[in-house]
Amino acid sequence: MLDAARTLKNCLVNGPYERIDSLLTLLEMEQRETFPLLLKQTLVLSDGSVQIPPFLRDDSGETTVYSDYSFWKILTLMKDKPLWFYRIEFFSFSTRTGDEPFRLPEGLRFCPSLKGISLTDAGLSDFPEELLELRRLRFIELSRNRLKSLPPGIVKYRQLVYFSAADNELEQLPEQLGRLKKLKILDLSGNNLKSIDFSLEGLLRLNELDLSGNSLRTVPSGLELLNQLERVDLSFNDLSAQEEAAWESGYTSRIKNYQWHLPF
Repeated sequence: MLDAARTLKNCLVNGPYERIDSLLTLLEMEQRETFPLLLKQTLVLSDGSVQIPPFLRDDSGETTVYSDYSFWKILTLMKDKPLWFYRIEFFSFSTRTGDEPFRLPEGLRFCPSLKGISLTDAGLSDFPEELLELRRLRFIELSRNRLKSLPPGIVKYRQLVYFSAADNELEQLPEQLGRLKKLKILDLSGNNLKSIDFSLEGLLRLNELDLSGNSLRTVPSGLELLNQLERVDLSFNDLSAQEEAAWESGYTSRIKNYQWHLPF
């Protein structure tokens, strides 16, 4: 029995995805009491995040992308306590393990209370289409991946307040990004952006904008119209001295934490 438990844990924590799916489907048919047992120590913390059971953690006590996936898969298969029961508000899938492409658990779309998701360092080369189904998200963190573009469907996030795709490989942005009227923090630092080909004037509530570490040659249009903007970072770009002078003389006095060059 102990060896069987170790084998089960190894699969759920270390993948691969197909094997996890097959195993859990088999367990659902043969031993339904297994799922409540695995989830017995699941806790929803006061901040809305989830503490995954120790059984679904690796030997060091850390969760992996596979253990996160297994957790969501198990919840999806549970009949007496579906996802809405847990009222989960935030979940994080960080640091991809193994060589398999990252897979977003399908069970996420059955959790209407989910407000935030972090996919930091998840090995993403494409924006997960499944993520676009989670239209109530207010927080999205996609930093340290390999994204080259964002989908036009990003406009569906009408409640989005925080969005970060820092340290990716973005070369262009969809103009729909400029329509997120409730967005307050936008971090696109550390990418390959040479220009932003649309006005940012639609980001009416934007407080913080980080575009540092790109290859911008001109200041994005529309910034001068954002009255709630408090922090801008355009350091480490390819902006000319003329651009800097024109911008500083016309607008930066109204921004509390404007930063053109990092101090040395």
